[in-house]
Formats: sequence, structure tokens, C-alpha cells
Amino acid sequence: MTGQAAFYEVRQISLLFFAFLFLPASSTNRGVCYPDDSIQSSSNYQCQAFSYCRNQNRAINKGTMTLASCMDECDRINCESIQFDCNTDCFLLEEGCGQLIPTSCGSSVYHRVTTTTTTTTTRASNCFPGIPGMLGGEPGFQCASFSYCGNEHDAHKLGRMSLAACLAQCNEQANCRAVQYDCGTECWLLPSCETLLPDNWCGSSTYLKETTLTTTELGRCWPNNVTSMDDFRCTSGRYCAEQAFGTNYSDMSLEQCAALCQAKGCSYIQYDCNKACILLASCTPIPTDCGSSIYYRTANNLHYTAQPYGAGRYVVHSAACDSCTMQADCPWGTSPIGCEMIPPGRHGRVLEVTGQSCKARPSTSTDFGLAEVICSSQMETFSKYNRFSERNLCGDGAALACYCTQSQANCQQLPTSSFGEPARCALGQWALCWEGEESYTIKNVGYIALANSLSWCGWANLQQRDDADCRHVMQEHSDEHVGGCRSNECIDLADCVQKCEACNSCTGVLYFPREQGLDEYSNNMRCYMQRSNVTGSISAQGPTMNQPSVYVNSRNAGCSIDHSIKGIRFFRDSDCIDPVYPTSIADHNGHVLPSSWLKYPGAYQPCTHCSNIAFTARFDSATPVLCAVVHSTPGFEQGWELYAGTGDHPIATSKQGAAVTYNKVDFVAGSTVVFTGSLTVRYEGEFSTASLAVALAKLLLLPLHTVQLQRSRRLSTRRVQTLSERCDYSIQFLDSTGTLHKSVEATLKVLQSDPGQLNMPLLFNLQIAITDMTEMQREIIPSTSTTTTMTPLSFQLVRKHEWDESPDLASQVFTALGVSLAVVGGPVVLWKLYQFLRQGPQHHPKTSSGIIIGALRTTRCETEEDLQPLTPTAAQSLPSYWSTTGIEVDFSNPLDRRKLAFEELAYVKHEHLQQFQNLVNHTYKAIPTQDRLCPTGMHGKVRGGCPCVQPGGKPGLPTGFQVKRVIRVEDSDMFNRYIFRRDTIKATRGKCDAPGSSFLTHEAIDKFQGLKEIVASLDLELNEAYLWHGTQVRTGLQIAQEDFNMAFAGSGAGTMYGKGLYFSESCTKADEYSRDEPRGYYDSVRALLLCRVCMGQFYYTADRESSAIEKYLSGVSDSTLGDRASAVGTYREFVVYHPDQVYPEYLVLYERLHGTRPPEPPPKDMPFLLELPLYWKNVGKNPRIQEFREHWQVKQKITKLIYRMALHTSENMCPKVQRVKRVEDSVLWCKYMNWKKQLSQELSKRKIDRCKPPNELDGNPNSGHVLTGEIQAEHDGDEAISLENMVPGLNELLLWHGTSREAAAAIASDGFILNPSALHGRRFGNGVYLAEDLRKSMSYCKESEGVLHVLLCRAVCGEIFYTEKDRHVDAPDEAKAAKKQSVLANPGKVGPREYILFETAQVYPEYIVEFVTRMTE
Repeated sequence: MTGQAAFYEVRQISLLFFAFLFLPASSTNRGVCYPDDSIQSSSNYQCQAFSYCRNQNRAINKGTMTLASCMDECDRINCESIQFDCNTDCFLLEEGCGQLIPTSCGSSVYHRVTTTTTTTTTRASNCFPGIPGMLGGEPGFQCASFSYCGNEHDAHKLGRMSLAACLAQCNEQANCRAVQYDCGTECWLLPSCETLLPDNWCGSSTYLKETTLTTTELGRCWPNNVTSMDDFRCTSGRYCAEQAFGTNYSDMSLEQCAALCQAKGCSYIQYDCNKACILLASCTPIPTDCGSSIYYRTANNLHYTAQPYGAGRYVVHSAACDSCTMQADCPWGTSPIGCEMIPPGRHGRVLEVTGQSCKARPSTSTDFGLAEVICSSQMETFSKYNRFSERNLCGDGAALACYCTQSQANCQQLPTSSFGEPARCALGQWALCWEGEESYTIKNVGYIALANSLSWCGWANLQQRDDADCRHVMQEHSDEHVGGCRSNECIDLADCVQKCEACNSCTGVLYFPREQGLDEYSNNMRCYMQRSNVTGSISAQGPTMNQPSVYVNSRNAGCSIDHSIKGIRFFRDSDCIDPVYPTSIADHNGHVLPSSWLKYPGAYQPCTHCSNIAFTARFDSATPVLCAVVHSTPGFEQGWELYAGTGDHPIATSKQGAAVTYNKVDFVAGSTVVFTGSLTVRYEGEFSTASLAVALAKLLLLPLHTVQLQRSRRLSTRRVQTLSERCDYSIQFLDSTGTLHKSVEATLKVLQSDPGQLNMPLLFNLQIAITDMTEMQREIIPSTSTTTTMTPLSFQLVRKHEWDESPDLASQVFTALGVSLAVVGGPVVLWKLYQFLRQGPQHHPKTSSGIIIGALRTTRCETEEDLQPLTPTAAQSLPSYWSTTGIEVDFSNPLDRRKLAFEELAYVKHEHLQQFQNLVNHTYKAIPTQDRLCPTGMHGKVRGGCPCVQPGGKPGLPTGFQVKRVIRVEDSDMFNRYIFRRDTIKATRGKCDAPGSSFLTHEAIDKFQGLKEIVASLDLELNEAYLWHGTQVRTGLQIAQEDFNMAFAGSGAGTMYGKGLYFSESCTKADEYSRDEPRGYYDSVRALLLCRVCMGQFYYTADRESSAIEKYLSGVSDSTLGDRASAVGTYREFVVYHPDQVYPEYLVLYERLHGTRPPEPPPKDMPFLLELPLYWKNVGKNPRIQEFREHWQVKQKITKLIYRMALHTSENMCPKVQRVKRVEDSVLWCKYMNWKKQLSQELSKRKIDRCKPPNELDGNPNSGHVLTGEIQAEHDGDEAISLENMVPGLNELLLWHGTSREAAAAIASDGFILNPSALHGRRFGNGVYLAEDLRKSMSYCKESEGVLHVLLCRAVCGEIFYTEKDRHVDAPDEAKAAKKQSVLANPGKVGPREYILFETAQVYPEYIVEFVTRMTE
């Protein structure tokens, strides 16, 4: 820790200590208003007792003085507030006190009473800071000083820049309507400013475009392009004073509201917020900003005939009645395309849709309504009633809508579709169907113009570096490298592109990929903004190691954009899911386009400034088309119309964008779209993810920087010369028209279902083909305005962590000792290195603190977005005891499906461990085989096992196994693959032959009823079984995180039946392949994976038969059953050759037993824990030889848990959590674990089985429980704050430590540092001070840019020394004399309590929690 960081660490504590030290002993009224005799009260000030100001760091500290003198000082400088700190020191706040925070220190706050005029005059200077001559207002902007927008969470944050640059950014973006200059430093752009709120704490100002103040969509007459109705006269921006006496019929269209008014005979309509229908008899108009309009009925006409309802459409209303059946009929020559009950929704039900009619009936005799039918002359429809739940009620036609015969509250009136399946109606519904036409024409609406948006061409070789000055768009700019963006700010190319687009002078990005690292040439910059024009060719190939390349945009003269139409795709449903393919397609000149243009998007370049561009598609027979997607570059996105047959009117219109969808408006223009998923490629020779990413970008017609690909794992192969590999992809882009996502989604779905249609080898120019793609996930992040076109979000939120293979031990050690070899250069170091390599990792000293390679910490992000949610089929098979069971999900909603995306490891509850012990005991057999290694190393393989492993030998065959801990694996991606593979086998095989005798595990499940609570129901017809697989603990953890890897198949068990995954029904057989870690953390601790295995149709053999795998490869079998039990009296072996036939559900940690020692229940208070926390990403590593230093930004789920703990430990008075980072540091963790183990051994020698917990120290065990522990007890073993991950018997707690940002970073990197000279600066002696009450810890925080930093630490308190004194400096010495390891200070028995730990190794700073200082009660 630096001296400055240490200073910040102790400053607040020292101030508070001296405040208490020098306060008169008789003073007992600290914190009350007017505490001294200098003044009793003042009419010029308003007092708030027992409070301090959140922005106290901005105050002028006048030192110790009386309150009266402090008020005189405030009056002299005209300040707004006083903080009488600890009722001794005078803090003056010129801009006023921001958020008031309760305090137990004894402060009070006094607000100076001033006139409104004075306040306004003082704050006017907050507008236009740093822009001379603009205090009166910037042209086009109006300033609101000391304010921020209530919808600030919708802002696009460009970071630190000058106000002039910020306003210029807003002017360049047509849809920016407001600027929040946050805290006078950061530029936030918003589509609107819904509500202005006062900002008294950091000095934000808000700038509104003048058009924002005068133009509003809400409240105008005839909204949503409704044609004026002759029978009504409109007044905009008004509501009726009598609205409380009207009848509110909730949301409906204005036309429906008018029809209802005419039928009811009302005089006025208040169309509330342009959506809700309120009918009134009288109305007194009152102006409103809400967005209401009033319609006065001027005629008493009742329309029961067809009224125009758009091109080629008509609307007909029935007569109104209270309880009768109402019928609305389409005019001759038209067919119904929509049927509705008015009022819609809750007041009736549709009885029947037949022929030309729509029949409806109110739910009760008191309900009032009428029927509405919408008719079309362009579509000839028919109806069918679903009596038998047919899969597709409309046959080859399309379902336009579904109608219910029961209460509409429980009925879905739209056709429902699932992934890759056409829409259909449910049982008991009427389906309105359309057979379609044989030809369709899609043409543009009027004039086609090229877009002016910024586009990206590709990569060009760097000739001469010419940096653009873009410091104003950087959060951490460099005056030396004016165009540079640091690697912690620009993580990927997408981040660099975002910065370049915000900088007007940037014509391209000089980029250094992450895999290349950062060298002296880059100066730790990820990229540099360039301003010069490139020369030479521009290609799609990215930068290389030897040649720096510039990613070029259309500001560059050398960037030539290809404006063209690439292709058109047609779909039979309005969700654009089910594609249909025409036999031919021609343009408006009659030119027939090549057939490949229908499938693979090839370029078609019509005239770029012409009208009436049209394409006609023809089908062999009548085919419904409800969606057409035009694949095009920018410039052809002004809108399209879709015509069926020879009709004169379009059946669907897209006024903006290139997706024409029937009756569908489900996306907001200007939204950010994220596609994530996985794909599998097969290739020969070398394979480059960069080349594949370029190819996908070409295929999807997206800029290169929007596609990210990462290798995830190597898959099994059947041919040696052909390799298979799985890649995880994320595609993120801004859909400026609200339709581009349709094109991308359509292409990805075709790629998933039938990649051959896309002519992939020609596209990629590589010898690869997409052979498999997992189910694609889409996330839509909509904006608040339909016209927002902000820059897309950073890739940091969707990027998966790297899958780099760990280096071997030798390379790690050479890396670790490279500096020593270079500096010392002597033979001693080389000899020690040689000895270390010979000994191997198992001989590494237990007290090692880890090998330090010297790398800086890596910040990474774990999010729910990069996980695969369960498929509907997998969700139905989800075990009932999993933590995600019971969550209700709408599978048609991609965002809702993310509730079923998970990747968790969880400790099984202590009460269930006995059931696993029963399973182990039942499947134990006292039979050794030649595969059991000789424990002495004296014997090789001996048939039947060597003498050392025979029953009664030395040490002999284990007589049993002691279960120590069990971990359950819950992974939605792995479970999806397992269920898919299992169901595929079932569809292929039906019922499979059963083995000769039942599985031993099945017998145990039948015998011990408790096992059924923790194992899933199995499909016995598919020979699905729970089987054992022996391994090492760390290897088992890696399998639990990443699944089995076929590349290592047979490495532990051999290949008796070919290269596959080997399992046993007996734990004894599986134990032969398990390994421990001699003299390491897992010394004598081994691992068994209890896996769900789907054997399917097995190939039976009793011999050693390595060719058994050929039965699987030829399709004869799904697995092999090697019956060595019948052949030589040992065990049956079960082998599968596909990793998806296995789900590793449990990892059982155990010890071997010898002699007569029986298994014993493991202790609950002192459970066996993994060396690393279960929820860490590095849990499978050995921290003593595999160094890591990573800070993980945790998932939203964990952030919410920690925020809940913060609320509970602060009486709901804490600020909101902005971000949480988990510290995974091997060096700090090893120090912490060494101390923890040393304490455990010491207590064991003293015969102490359990340390007395804090609640038993004050004499009342029913109170005084640790506040953080109360929340921990509520969560399961997979949670980051659960008690399952702690050792209660050692008083291991989670406690808070407030500090500054600099000190938090130093502690997270180097740990706590105690300063012996601070012995007299602490109330309870020297040590690390922690608290369970968050408010106590926050009193020591120093605000940094509106953020407070608090560390949530693991702390091993051990035996606790308890004191209730107000000050007890000698407490540590007394505690150590009593062999205690910590002090619990509870002043006056009322708290707040503090924990003082004597050794820095007792504390591990696990979480850095950032709290925003703008608080909500």
C-alpha cells in the first residue's frame, strides 16, 4: 500500500478518534441540535440532528469552534449549509448539503434560510461552465442549472469531455434531445428529459434542445395517423375536469373509442394519454402536459356499414346491446382478417368467426359492448375450430389470428409459435387462416436515397501513423498519446469503434488485438484514432502480428461503400420464423435474378436515386407470405410494401426499415441487438476464428467489429484428418431502423437448420462447413424512444471468458523464475528448478504463498447474457431438487427465457450427505483389479491386483470410503445437450435392450428412499443410469465447469473398448482411477463423479475388445457394456463415445478407509471446503503453483444478493450498488488459507472443537447475531454469500471495510498493511478494523466521483476477546495474552460493533463494492 493510500485509510479513523478523545467527558448530547451554550436557536437556520452531509468532502473545514462562531463564518461567506462535525468542528458547504446520512458520531446539520432570488442568482453560474459568453444560453439549448434527468438511466454515456464537445455531439445525433452534463465533467446524451430533478451534491446541469420544450407527440389530435372523424371535433392538450365522473374503458384505438361513444350516446371522449378511452356527458377542458386530448361529438350517426380502414381494408361494427349475441358482417368481396369485442379484453368473448362474420357476446348481462370485424379485399380467408389440438390448424396456410370461446382474460388471441415452428392456435380456439397467393411483389415506398450514417469498410495497411486528437471522448486520456485509448477502457475493437464514431476527426482505428498483447509500440493502448486517408487496397482480413492495420470508416476518402440489395427472404408467418422459397424472382425491369440470389445474398445494384424498385417472387402453388426481409446495405432502408397476387393494396407496409411484416410491430428503432450462441465447425488443416468472424460478418451484412468469435472446446472426431471445434459467438449491433435484426435472425436460423442453403464454402473461402449450431439466443435492449439512434453498448457485457489452455508445469515455473535466472544467473537456481520439476506439484510445500509471475490483475466480466438458457424440452426434464425448478418462463420471449440460463456449482446440504454415504456403501465391492495402482510403487500391473491392494494386505484394499463433501452441478448448456442427445436416441431406438442384471446404483435408489430426493427419475427404457467416474478433485471441478473433453478420453482408464468415457456401477472400481494430492491441499482427498449416463442401445461383450467403438461409429450401438464380471469375476464397465450422453451431476469428495474404521457423519460446524471458493472461476486451479490475479465483475444475481446484505446491515439506509468486483488472487488467498489452517491446528491441540460465536459473548445468546450472517443463512451453497462456503466453527464471517478508491485498489492487490505507529490512533488498539454494520464502515469512506468504495471481506476471527468499553486501546494485548485472535468491541453494549483482527492474513478482501452516493430511501 502506498503512503498516500495508507493516509486515506487512517485519516477518517484518526479524526473520529481525536474527536472522541478531546470531547469533554461530561458531554452526552453529541448530535443534538444547538448542543452548546453559545446559541440556543436561530431563525436563520433549520437544524437536522444526528446527521452529516454525503458531500462533506467538498466542505471548507474551519476547525474547532462554537456553533455561533460557525454560523457567523457561514453568514460572512454566504454559504448554504453547516455541518457541525461531531458537534466540535465547523464544516461550511457553499453549495449546500446534499444527501443527509444518519450518524452515530454526533454531527448535526444546519441549513441556512435564504430567499429564492438569492438561491437562483447563486446557481446561475452552474450553466455553461468553461464556455465564455454563453451564460445567457447556447443557440438551440436551454440550460437548467443544478439538475439532472429522472430518466438518466436511459442516457448514452460518452464519458469525460468538455461541455462544448458534448453539445456538439448532441447536435450531430438527430435524435438527441437533451444533454446531462453530469457532475460538470461527463457527457450523457438522452432522447428526452422526462423529469428535471434537483442536484445539490455534485453540480450537474441539464441542456434541453428548444424543440424538446415545444413539440410533443402525446396530446395531439388524431394520433397514430388516424384520419379525422367527421362526427367529432378535437381539442389537443386538454383533459376534462369531470373525468372522475366518466366511464373509463381502458386502452383501445381512437376509432374503437369513437364507435363505443356513438353506441353509448356519449357527448365527449377524453382520450387519456393517447391510449385510454373515457366517455363523458359533459366536459370542462383543462390544459395538461400528460398527453390527453378531448373529442366532442357533433353528430349522432351510428355506423353499421363498412368504413375505410387503410388501403384495401374496412371496419364494420355491430349494433350494441347488453346481453345479446352481436354480429358484424364483412361487405361483399372482402374477407375477415380481424375480429374484436369492444371494449377489448375483459368485457366479452368471441363466440365464432365463420364465413364473412364475427360473432361476440358480453360476459354478463350487465356488460355493454359491440362486435368489430376488420375486412380486406386483398386476402381471402377461411376459419377452422380447433377441437383436437391439431399441430397446424390452418394446414399449409398461415394463422392470422386465434379467437377464444371462453373468457378473454385466459386466452391468447394471437397465434403462438415456438423456435423454428409455424404459428398455431390452441385447443378450443377459432383460427382465422389464409392460404396465400402464388406471387408476391415487394417494392419501395417512393424515393430511395443513400444513407448518411457512418459505415466501416475494412482493414488497410498502415503507411504512416497520424493520430487524431480524440481526448475529449476518452475517460482516461493521455496528453502524450492524444488519439490513444487505453486497454482497460477499450477492451475490444467494438469499444475502439465507439470512440472513433464519437470523434469527428477520426477516419479509422489503429488496433492491437488482445491476443497479440501490448508492446512498446502500442504504449499500453488498445488502439489509436487516425485522421489521415489510407492508400492502397482495403480488405476484410484483420491485423496481423507483423503489419499494423487500420480499420477504416467512410470518413476516409479511400473507403468505398457498396450500396446494394443483397437478397430477399420470405416467411409464411409474421414472426419471420418459417422461411418459404420462391421458384423465381425478377426485378421491376423483368430481369430474372439468378437462383443463388434467393438463398445466398449476392449483390444486386439498382439505380441508387430512382423510384419504383420492385421484386416479384413466384411460387409453384398458393403459399402464404406474412413477412419479407430485404437484405441491403444502408441506403435502401426507407421502407417497403408487400403486395399479394395482383392486388392493388399492400397487405403489409414498413414505413421505415427493410422488414415488411403483416400486422406486426414488435421492435423499437434505434435499439441494440445482441445475438449469442455456439456453432461447431469441421475443418482440415489450420483454422482461424478471425477468418470465420470475417466470413460471418460478410454473410450477415454487418461491420466486422460487430462479430466476436472465441474457441470454446475441441470436440470428438471420427476421421483423423478432420477436426471439429466449437466456437462461442456474440453479435452486437445497433438496429437504426428497427428491422435489421430480422435479416440477421433469419440468416442465423437458416444457418442453424440447413447451412447448405447458404453455399458456405464459397462464402468463407475456407475448407469448412457449419455442421451444427446450438439454439440461438437473442437479447433486445430497447431504447425509450422509437427514434433513438445512440451508439451500441460495449462488448464487455456479452463477452465470454477466455478458454486458453493452461501451460504445463515446466513453462509455468520457467516463467515464474525467469527474473531470478536472469539476475542471479547461478547454478543454484537451476539446480533448485531441476529438483522442483522432478518432485512435481504434489511435493510443493504446504506453506507456499503461490508462485508470483508478476502480472497485473486482469479485470473480467461474468454475466447471465453469455449463458445458454434451457430449451423447453430440457426444462420439462429439469430435476425437482435443482434451485431453478419452479421458475415460470414464457419460452416465446427470449428475454424471459434467460431466467433459465445458469452455470452453478452448489454444495449439497449437510443433511443429504448421509444419502450419498448410503449410495457409496451399497455400491462398494471388495474386489481389486490390475488397474488399482500399487500404493508402495513396488509392483506394476498384476492380474487381480498386486499383494499391496488385496483385502488384508498392507495397506490393502480400502474397506470403505468416507464422504466428506458433495457438489451438485447445475449447468443449463450441458443439460440442454444431454437431454437433446437422450431424446435423439429415444427417437431413433425407441426401447433398448436392458442389461442382464440391474445397475447397482438403481438397487441403492430403490433401497434408500431418501436418495429419491436428490436423484432424478430416469428413463429405464433407454438404459439411463447413475454411474461412477473416478478422477482428481481439480480435474473433477474442471469437468463440472466445462464438461468432459474427449481429447483426454482413455487417459486414466485406458482404451479396452476404444477411446471413450468409462464408467462403473461400483464406487470401488471407479476409485481405482481416482487420485489425491500427496502433501498438497487435497492430500488423501479424492473425487468421484456421479453422472447421469444414457447408454441407449449398448453393444455387449465379455472380452477385451478395442474394436467395440466401431459398433458405435457404424450406428449399430450407442455405447458398450463390457461384462468383465461374468468373464473374470470383477466389474461391468460402461463406455460411451459421445460426451453429450453424460451429465456430470455430482462431484463427491471422499477419503479411503482402511481396517475397521467405519464411515462417520462429517462435522457440520467444521465442514470440508475446497481450497478455493466454489463459485470462483479459478476453483479448479492449484493456487500454489498456478498464479492468477483476476477481478471479476459479478453477475447481476450476485450484485442483488450483496445489495440485499447491504440493506439488511444498514437498516435500509444504504446507497444503491453500482458495481461489484470479486477478487480472485492466488497470493492473497494462500496467505489467508495458511493462517486459517494454522488456527485450526492450534485449536485442535487445545481441544477446542468450536469457537464461541459473537452472539454468545454478551450473555444473551438469543441476540447479538452477526448482521451479515443473518443474510448468509438464507442462501444455498452456490451463492457467493452463503454459509456453506464458510467455516462457522472458526468464526469465519463476512464483514465490511470502508475506505477510499485508492486504498481499496491497494488492499485488493497487496492485502491489508498494519502500521505499528498507529497504535495510539485507534480506539481499540492496532489491527484491521471491520464492521458488520455497513453504516459504520461507510463513515470511513472517501467519496470518489460520486462513488463510495467498501470492501466485503472474509475474516477468520477465531476465539474472540469481547469488550463493552467506549475505548480500550490495550484490548489486543489482553486478547493475545488470553490466546484470542480478535477483538469484538461493543461500546456501551449498544454498538455499532467493530471487529479488530491482529494479523493481515486473517482477512481476505473478496469483494469491492461500489455504492453510488445518490441514495434512495
